[in-house]
Amino acid sequence: MSMSNTRYNRLAQGPVATLYHQTDAKSSAQISISGRMLRGSAGLAGGGIYFATSRSATDGKAYRLGVYLRAKVKLGKIYRVGPGGDNSLSFQSLQLAGYDSVRIDRPGGTEYVVYNHDQVTDIQMFIGGAWRCLCHVHSAEPTTIINFNGNFNGNNNNFDSLSS
Repeated sequence: MSMSNTRYNRLAQGPVATLYHQTDAKSSAQISISGRMLRGSAGLAGGGIYFATSRSATDGKAYRLGVYLRAKVKLGKIYRVGPGGDNSLSFQSLQLAGYDSVRIDRPGGTEYVVYNHDQVTDIQMFIGGAWRCLCHVHSAEPTTIINFNGNFNGNNNNFDSLSS
């Protein structure tokens, strides 16, 4: 495989999009602590990390609800599938075919799927009506940017109290 076709180069030279994800409070706390979004075990394009093109579009797509996340997603070379998806896809199958992400054009909006946490950076959480830094994935030292000191209030997608 030539150097221009390596995964590293495809991700470095390919498109980067600001995309949206929704999850529950427990999962968002785990993402904050680890600084990583991890792929799920199943979905329209297999077990991956699923994103929508807008915050509101996550409402009809997410399995876990309550906390909105926004991130920069390195899409690299994009494999397109129809609205029914292809649940046989995986990180390995895409890599073998020379792809890095999946695009699913659905009636409710386009979804993107990536399969590795290194494709997701600059993660932010929607708190109190504003986007706030959740973590720095490429930080030299492990740090937690937001400490959860309160209880999640799922009715207004906010936390009772936060300290940074």
